[in-house]
Amino acid sequence: MLDWDEVGDPGHAEMLAFYRDLLRLRRSEPGLASTPLAGGEVGRAPAPGGGGGEVITVVRGDVRVVCVLGGSGRTPVEVGAGARVLTTFGDVEQAGTGVLIGPDSVAVLREESRS
Repeated sequence: MLDWDEVGDPGHAEMLAFYRDLLRLRRSEPGLASTPLAGGEVGRAPAPGGGGGEVITVVRGDVRVVCVLGGSGRTPVEVGAGARVLTTFGDVEQAGTGVLIGPDSVAVLREESRS
């Protein structure tokens, strides 16, 4: 949660930057602006690898949001060669045709192959 009294602190500044990125993407990405919220796809699965946690995926148009809740270690997520990271929060690294997402972290991607 963003605490406005502590907005200059590293964790809070990162959260504010992420919120601003999400608002910018909402305005600029056709998949987010034109796809009704109920029209998106939502998935939920245990994180692979036995480290616990869950992977939540939301797809709207050609935008895919992948969030890893809890667990330990990084979770590999295949996204395809045409995917591009639009913004992240937390521990996210693009690796080949996928991303590695740490616990309590989020990646917002555009999947070029979906359009």
